[in-house]
Amino acid sequence: MSVYAAGHPGQSQGSIQDGETTQFRLFVVGIVTLNLALMVLAAQMWQASPRPTELLVWAVFVAIAGFVPLSSGRGPSLAMDLPLLLAAAFVFGPLISGMIALLGTVDIREVRREISWSRALWNRSQTSISVMCASAAFGELADLGEWPLTPLVALMALGVDVTVNYAIVAYGTSLRTGRPITESIRDMRFGSPATFLVSYLCFGFLGILIAEAYARFGLSGVVASVAPVVLGKQLFVHRSRLDSVEQTLEDNSLALSHVDERIAAERQQERARIAAALHDEVLQDLYNVTIRAQVLRQDLLSGRLLELEDDLPAVIQASEAAVEDLREVIQGLRSAAIGHAGLIETLNLFANRMRDESGIQVVISLDSSVRSTPERELVVYQIAREALVNAVHHSKARTIWLSIRREAGSLQAEIADDGRGFDPTNTSRLHFGLSLMNERALEIGAKLEVRSSPGSGTVVRLSF
Repeated sequence: MSVYAAGHPGQSQGSIQDGETTQFRLFVVGIVTLNLALMVLAAQMWQASPRPTELLVWAVFVAIAGFVPLSSGRGPSLAMDLPLLLAAAFVFGPLISGMIALLGTVDIREVRREISWSRALWNRSQTSISVMCASAAFGELADLGEWPLTPLVALMALGVDVTVNYAIVAYGTSLRTGRPITESIRDMRFGSPATFLVSYLCFGFLGILIAEAYARFGLSGVVASVAPVVLGKQLFVHRSRLDSVEQTLEDNSLALSHVDERIAAERQQERARIAAALHDEVLQDLYNVTIRAQVLRQDLLSGRLLELEDDLPAVIQASEAAVEDLREVIQGLRSAAIGHAGLIETLNLFANRMRDESGIQVVISLDSSVRSTPERELVVYQIAREALVNAVHHSKARTIWLSIRREAGSLQAEIADDGRGFDPTNTSRLHFGLSLMNERALEIGAKLEVRSSPGSGTVVRLSF
């Protein structure tokens, strides 16, 4: 399985080229130039006269094996042409095997124009370089038929191929996306590291078997070897789908495990708001009633019955005020889906708490005049809360901005940060939370927009 860089499906040629950094384009020029230089060097060191028909047949076999790649993560993809490329390296030497790799490494996304011509040429060139390096390493140490030395040297050549291939792709992907090289390498595998290593060794060993079959039976031996390569590709396709399902289940389980915690936290906050409302509004009125009642008691004990007529209205007034305030608290709890305090005050309290707990600066700009239905206010609160929690826990931001305002006849809620950002085309662990936010926005006919890129922070905007 050779690994190479790929674009995102659905991109046009222009948008793909715009997404490539200057450093990456210079790196592409360097790799293509290095490949040509190594071919010239190989032609001088290893005299070989390739037969055009044979060269074309091998290139076709390689193209068939790797025509439809397997996605391995956020960009790099795997092609199942490694056994055939290694076999060519063991049989023909650096020059011809490099030419076979250059001609035969075909990606269907080249036809669909989903990757730029420069990246397609880079994919072919870096594969050609890795195959030539493997061929040179094998040719210096062993020949076909020298068992058990041949397979041992072949595995060593496989290590050379993989090292060169992964180093070039990982560094190029890092230049193109701005992500660390270690993350690019981690994305270029399926399943666990042990499973992936065993799979690579098996396909590498298949390469020496194909080479031996060609040495004994000619092209018919290569044709027979295509079947196990295709079978192996189907196994990897199913394994890739299984990994994707397992990852989705793991992400959903992780997200669901926090639901109870969030519900408990929201209930705790609501209880605190109810306690504050009772303390600040109702309790003060009840205390006033108590004081007035004590005055009446003193009037009775002292026999000042005439003063009762003056003091009794104050007690009645204080009691009525307490009842009215208590009624307002109850009405607020029944009418506001997010509690007595309402949307603006609840978000303000939550944002301040997140700031105090995390130490991250939270800049709050909330228009107190914004009002909507209880259902919409609840959704705005839930989405803003989710975005705030994600920014605090995952973005490594220094500042978070929270704003709610009216703009051109619509309500705009925005949460932005100056953190590390992420690639929206690969949500992985954020998939469940983002999907839930989108579903909530659709429930109230709102538009949810999430803008982010690695190293450029994140903006979540809700409008309706």
